[in-house]
Parts: sequence; C-alpha cells; structure tokens
Amino acid sequence: MQRTRGFRPTLIAAVLLFTVALAPVWAQSITFGGWSGEEEAARPVIMEMIDTFNAANPDVTVEWLGYPWAQVQQNFLLLLRSGSAPDVAQLQDRWLSTFGELGALADMNDVFGQDVIESAIDPGLLTVGQYQGQQLGLPWIAGSIGLVANLKVLEDAGVQELPVTIDEFVAALAAIKAYDANTVPFAITTTGNATISTDFQVWLWTFGGNLFDAEGNVTAASPEAEEALGFLKGLIDDGYAALEVGRGDARQLFARHQSAFYFDA
Repeated sequence: MQRTRGFRPTLIAAVLLFTVALAPVWAQSITFGGWSGEEEAARPVIMEMIDTFNAANPDVTVEWLGYPWAQVQQNFLLLLRSGSAPDVAQLQDRWLSTFGELGALADMNDVFGQDVIESAIDPGLLTVGQYQGQQLGLPWIAGSIGLVANLKVLEDAGVQELPVTIDEFVAALAAIKAYDANTVPFAITTTGNATISTDFQVWLWTFGGNLFDAEGNVTAASPEAEEALGFLKGLIDDGYAALEVGRGDARQLFARHQSAFYFDA
C-alpha cells in the first residue's frame, strides 16, 4: 500500500422520484411516499407542495405516506409485495437496482417523454435514475457526501494542518486519541447498512477498488477491498473509530467536540 496516497472523501448521492408501473396516471387519488415529509426541516416544504397541488387540481388528491429514512426501503418493498405501494415515491439512488429488478417501476420516458425530461434535467444527472436502459427515477436532488473536520478538536490536539494522505490522516487520529482518550477521532458509520455502504465506498475507492468492474461483475472481494476493510478494522482496533456509531451519533459527537472527522452530506 502506498501510505502517502491521497484519500477521496467525496461520494455523489441522489434522491430520486419514481412511479409505480401499475398506477394509472389519471387516478383521482395519488399516494406520495417518502421520508422528507417526516423530517422537521423538510416537512413544511413537502406539505406545502402537496397542498398547493391539491388546491390547483381539485379533481386529484395527493396524500402523503411517510416513514423515517432508515425504514423507507424495507417498508416500500413490503408494500410492493402486498400491492399497496405508493403511486409516487422518494427512492435513494443506490436502491434503484433492487426496485428495478422487481419490475414494479414505470419508465419515466413513457410517462413524460424523453425529450421533455432531457430538456428539464441535465442528461448526465439523469443517469443516476437509469437502470437497464430505462429511466426508472428522476433526480430530485443531488449532492455529495464528504469528509468534514472539527478544527477545534484538531487544534486542541496539536494538529496544525488538515491531512491529505492516509498516513497524515492516521497520524492526526493518533494525536487526537493521545490528547483525549475519551474521543472517537473518526466517527465513521459502523451501524445501519445504508450509511455503512456509503462510508465504506469512499475508502474502497481510496484503496483503488470498486464494487463492480466495467462489465458489471461484482468485485467487492478484491484485494483492494480487503485492504480497505483491513485498514478500517485497524482504526477500530486502535481506538480511532468505534462500533455502533450511526450518522446521528457521529453528528452529536462532532457537535460536542468529541470527534474530529466524519462523513456527511
């Protein structure tokens, strides 16, 4: 391993809107499912969108069906199997293949027309909603998941500059732990599959690995992946990271100046 290589702390993520294939677009009642309407910051916006649409379209009623983000994928799969899925819903882009394989999603090009969609949304961004030649989702928002640093924690531990290589990163973690043994220097997500996957993938890329090769074959068990996983296990063994840390836990540790680094959008 080249210990002086730089690490890549950014991962693009998108939230998609998808339409269940069997839901008629002329329905008088439409169920819109997702998680944003369950979050305090976004709920007023989602509810205003629904209320405004309903007021402008008295012949159609949109109803909200919400779950916490961590429960959305499982609940939507159960609803699909029972035939009671929402007509339109939020979907994390990395879930697209799972829902696409079920054959339950409409091709948005058939719903709106490819020309209309491409005139409204950048074709490059549209690719995150494509699966096996179909436009199964439309990007609603897109952003990056990156590594953020708590400058106060770093300064207190005597770390003068932000690390740009793996060696410098580990050295910073060691300095923080030596300064305060009660800290979790790197609050990487270690619980919750949905967030573990994004955090791990950043490190997988850093060590030169990928989940799939150019032909679509799974390469998760590559030497690069083993090296990345071994590196992260070493951080936990050395006390630089901890088990049972979720994204919410990481945010709290960071806010309390008990952690120097974690991934967030």
